[in-house]
Amino acid sequence: PRETGYPVLSVFQDYQPPKLVGDGTQSSPYQISDAYELGAIPHYDLRAHFQLAADVDLSGAVIAAQTNTIQASFVATSGATLVEFSTPEETVAAVKNGEADAVLADKSYLAPVAEGDADLVLLEQQELIGGGVGMGLRESDAELRGKFDAAIASMKADGSLNALIAKWEVGEQF
Repeated sequence: PRETGYPVLSVFQDYQPPKLVGDGTQSSPYQISDAYELGAIPHYDLRAHFQLAADVDLSGAVIAAQTNTIQASFVATSGATLVEFSTPEETVAAVKNGEADAVLADKSYLAPVAEGDADLVLLEQQELIGGGVGMGLRESDAELRGKFDAAIASMKADGSLNALIAKWEVGEQF
């Protein structure tokens, strides 16, 4: 603003965010179809509802993700520019300070962060990457793998696996 005496970058002078499709309600959320519209979210009421359109082109977006995660791999193959950080807190800080347009992380981490910060918004569209929670075992330990396979099959059959997934909100149910 000129009256403060601070310089104004010409790229932001008289900036008008794009008009988003939708009215921001739960039944008609604002539609985000490209990186330009993604960057416009802070110029709208952050209590509004936003949704990614099916044909989003993120080739111009900068997306933060935690280093060596499935989310970082997903962003790297999406066409967006990936910026990686050691901790999930750093990914959120990158969005807040303008270093990144968005962050891709587990919903169980991001949901409470977005709820507690009026400057952040959680998009309604969820992306299931990799099929849920995973676990690594030594390839050579077939006996241990067999025990885990049997336990997981039993938990699927009796519904206790879905109960745990729902309780901890860690993925899609079986």
